[in-house]
Amino acid sequence: MASFQGAGRGDRAPQSGFGNRVDVGPIRGGFRRGRVRPGPASGKCALAPLLASIVLAGAAAADPLRQTEDAPFALRRLLYFSSLDVTRDNAYAAVGMRFVPAGAGSSSLIGAVTAGSGWYRYRRRRRAKRWFHAAIGGAGIAAGYRFERPRYGVTVLAGPAVEHQTLSRPDPGNAAEGTRVAARGALDTWAKPAPRILATGYVSASTFDGLWYARAFAGHEVRPDLFVGPEFVGIGNDSYNERRIGAALLGAPLGRLRGNLSVGLRLRGDGARDGYLTGGLWRRF
Repeated sequence: MASFQGAGRGDRAPQSGFGNRVDVGPIRGGFRRGRVRPGPASGKCALAPLLASIVLAGAAAADPLRQTEDAPFALRRLLYFSSLDVTRDNAYAAVGMRFVPAGAGSSSLIGAVTAGSGWYRYRRRRRAKRWFHAAIGGAGIAAGYRFERPRYGVTVLAGPAVEHQTLSRPDPGNAAEGTRVAARGALDTWAKPAPRILATGYVSASTFDGLWYARAFAGHEVRPDLFVGPEFVGIGNDSYNERRIGAALLGAPLGRLRGNLSVGLRLRGDGARDGYLTGGLWRRF
């Protein structure tokens, strides 16, 4: 799954979709295979986490209110971001931009544009020798409002999205192949309940087969605007669900960029367990 607001009047990195955040987020899509009805161990993956949260926005690191070489932080209106989500059976990358007319750290209308692409694989039975491979791409736009206060913020976004999927070989049970248009919405929140503590929450939903994504993070500020802590993620649609438990590093300084990284355990609805890795880069102009 990126967000439009920040901690301590700073802007956070997008999380997945209308924003970016992978969470890490910024479109996430992958396990989203339409109404696939394979066997109990179909291996449906989570490329969709990206299409669902990266394209809608997320919460992550804080970007401090301060002067920079380019312009005062409060005058910056554009946020560029990229994000990546990788598991054993899928990978998805997204890029995007957000626009805040009133400037960073202010309550304001907000808009976002995102695009992404990736692949996923699945099979009808756990021990089937042949895999189905799919390529997926999509884009979306969104508009909404961001409510900002010094210690907390809430952003609401909604808009249309389009995606296209291509399979390596015909699969009558996969209704997601081809081009589809859907509506999406997202709610993104952050708060600093105590000094050096950042808490974020993000929920998004789409009419792409009932796709939904949720993420919660709580972190400690180990260095200025660099937070470390646990994250909890849930992803699902009409025929699939998974949970993620991991550790996240948010707001790592990388020259003029900021970076996010999350690693952890993925628990799929079919009982399988494996790992996941998400990351992202962002910069405000």
